[in-house]
Amino acid sequence: MRLEICVDFTRELRRVPPRILIGSHLDTVPNAGAFDGILGVVLAIALVESLHGLKLPFGMEVVGFSEEEGVRFGVPFIGSRALVGSRR
Repeated sequence: MRLEICVDFTRELRRVPPRILIGSHLDTVPNAGAFDGILGVVLAIALVESLHGLKLPFGMEVVGFSEEEGVRFGVPFIGSRALVGSRR
């Protein structure tokens, strides 16, 4: 398995081959569900690992969003909004 790690704060628009993004958010809130937060990121990594280098017709990116719950800054979905280029 070959994974490249990068932190992309701006998600600049660029030409990229077809890809699928899988993952979740890293933050959670008190009394959240049993599968809230980082488990989605861990499972996404496990899925990629289970492919054992299988060549797919698209790329895969594992994403881990921060501040999706909106607890820290009072604005939810900051990571998701940055990914799609939305300020609202």
